[in-house]
Amino acid sequence: MYTAAVNKRFDRVIQHSFVKPLSLRGYERVDNQFYFKAGQVGKLLIIQRDPEPTHHGQIVIFTIHVHITSDDFWALHYPDKPYPTSPFFPCQGGYSYSILKRHLGHFYGKLRGSQWLALDATVPEQTMITFLSDLLANRILPYLDRINSLDDILNELAGPSRARMHMLAWLGRSAEARAELTRLIASRHNTGFRIGMVKFAKHIGLL
Repeated sequence: MYTAAVNKRFDRVIQHSFVKPLSLRGYERVDNQFYFKAGQVGKLLIIQRDPEPTHHGQIVIFTIHVHITSDDFWALHYPDKPYPTSPFFPCQGGYSYSILKRHLGHFYGKLRGSQWLALDATVPEQTMITFLSDLLANRILPYLDRINSLDDILNELAGPSRARMHMLAWLGRSAEARAELTRLIASRHNTGFRIGMVKFAKHIGLL
């Protein structure tokens, strides 16, 4: 199978697995990126192909990344830049911005989240479509569907979290931010880390 043929197979698989179900939910598409804005929260799904051709172009190697963005976190870190709007997704323009990132392996319990898929002439298209459709419907979309607010994002941040403390302080939720600082300090016995957290808390006006 030549490169053009396997590319067409890949495009058909993506069309049936992702384009149709995501467009029905209001996701917009640019290439193999799908973006949906719900209130102050942006949801981005990226299908990334391995840029290195393998086996004479007869195989497409690809993976999936899921990003959550936020107007509020954006305003905190980029006060002088407008929040990107569709179709200019947050991962375009030469930089990547997201507050939560999940790689394909995370949806299958792999600790590091690294996992790649392969589509070649030995894999029936319908087999891959069924696999990806199940992945989207039963693992990825349930994750995306439960994150619709800033508090949802804060709850998803693995705690204790410096990013969570910073956002809580910026929002004026000082008691919660100080509680997060206490958890951060207690989480590590390294003196340098603890001193650094206290300095950062003072820098952002928390102490």
